[in-house]
Amino acid sequence: MAILRVKAGVCEKCGERFYTKEVHKKIEEIRSELKQKTTELYKPVGRTYVYEGAVE
Repeated sequence: MAILRVKAGVCEKCGERFYTKEVHKKIEEIRSELKQKTTELYKPVGRTYVYEGAVE
């Protein structure tokens, strides 16, 4: 699990979040990096990681 701060649109009726294509791509990259443990940009916090890179 990773905690990210990103901008998202939110549906006023159901609360579903909508992300830009760039944010979605970055989320997928981070997910892959976490699975492969190929980066040092994450600090473990229990079983959660804080991503210290920029997401725009």
